[in-house]
Amino acid sequence: MASWREGGVLWDEAWTAWCALATLGADHAEIRKIGRRGREIAVELGAAPVVAHFDAWLGAAAGTGDDGVDDAGVTAAPTRDAEVGEPA
Repeated sequence: MASWREGGVLWDEAWTAWCALATLGADHAEIRKIGRRGREIAVELGAAPVVAHFDAWLGAAAGTGDDGVDDAGVTAAPTRDAEVGEPA
């Protein structure tokens, strides 16, 4: 994860987090931490469907877990309407 971050390859970092959650689940604190970072990247990139998957995987681990990170302030996934905007 650090190598992706240092290289500025955000999508690869998010994809690695996606794969970790899909494969290992969110039961371990380190995987939740990686998953939250992947989710943040997906939000930054405006990838609403990807954010929704992260939300589903991390939902069972929401709240303050043994990793000490509070999920209460997590930004909601952007909606399609927000991406497209109002018709002209």
